[in-house]
Amino acid sequence: MTELVDRASTVSETVVATASGTIRPFAADDAPRVAEILLYAFQNSTRTPSTAMVNYIRRLYLEIPWADPEIYARVMVLPDGRISGFAGLTPLPLRIGDKRIRVGVTSSLSVDSRIGDHMTGPRLVRHMRNGPQDGVFSDRSNHAATAISRQLKSDILYNYSLDFIRLLRPAGRAVEWLSGRFGPARLLSPLTGPIDRRMAARALVSDDGHWAAPAKTRGSDAYKDKPVSEDEVLDLLPQFLERFTLRPDFERHHWQFILEDGSRKAAFGEYFANAVVSPSGETVGLYLYHGRKGQTAELLQAFANPGKEGIVLDRLIGHAMALGAVAVHGRATPTFHRQLMDRQAFLYPNMWTVVYARDPEVVKHFHAGTAFFTGIAGENWIRLNGDML
Repeated sequence: MTELVDRASTVSETVVATASGTIRPFAADDAPRVAEILLYAFQNSTRTPSTAMVNYIRRLYLEIPWADPEIYARVMVLPDGRISGFAGLTPLPLRIGDKRIRVGVTSSLSVDSRIGDHMTGPRLVRHMRNGPQDGVFSDRSNHAATAISRQLKSDILYNYSLDFIRLLRPAGRAVEWLSGRFGPARLLSPLTGPIDRRMAARALVSDDGHWAAPAKTRGSDAYKDKPVSEDEVLDLLPQFLERFTLRPDFERHHWQFILEDGSRKAAFGEYFANAVVSPSGETVGLYLYHGRKGQTAELLQAFANPGKEGIVLDRLIGHAMALGAVAVHGRATPTFHRQLMDRQAFLYPNMWTVVYARDPEVVKHFHAGTAFFTGIAGENWIRLNGDML
């Protein structure tokens, strides 16, 4: 942990003066102030950050086991010493065949608009991009950050920038959505059951797949869901990553760190890790998600052997339906685009995947859909997204 903190005070090239203030590496003592900025920027809250949130920010940006001293988060510091902005950056080692490259993944880019100027964000982004790494990726860039990236000639990857939602109980989903905007709407929940049962009854007698029912006509009934432990997930990952030409170059204990964090999303419900097993006993897929009755299930990651993508989605949809979820939501990665549309999922743009890479071969694999990114290889596994810190 001290290596990055020491760089902030001993290596002059990491500290740059700008018209917005001074950019320097994030240090352990910055964590309480950074937590305040994140709460204000993303939740419009001025509450005091919890100790758990402060400790997690420190751990995430300084103590991950694959830390790289040249790929680090930044803060913007005003002349009076106050921090006005933060740009999270975590290293992501990648492999393209036998070639290895280093990139950084951005997260939690935020500015305290009460004291920071409109150029704080662009200056932080530019400083990150100009680091010694081979590129900078963003998994869920908002419109403001994406506009900055366009000005800096980054690539916007539209095929990696889609979310999906597969409705399971439409009336229940409508009430969940309304309740998030008008709390008393949750009183309508008891009325949704009869409506959704009637919709499902109609859907189940349809000869075609139906957006209001679990998939039932694609041969997935012969396959089984098998709950798997974290160690079993780690054993299976190499099998499913092999199909991607551009993929993370993590060691087993790195993936373990990510899975432990990714499984902790208290706001989303219980965590499920299920392998999909064929009648012959072959594991053909894996899905990791959170869910609870009456709420939209959140997919962390799905994997499938080539040709088995639809079966994995059928098993995920069926499992979430049995749980009582009202819908399944997640990132629509290119591997699953066609199968999601076949299953009447709605695909829509929601946050952008942005890639800046010095090697054009990296961008080529994103356009081809042969890069493994987002989910557990992006920023969605981070506990700041969905855990109650």
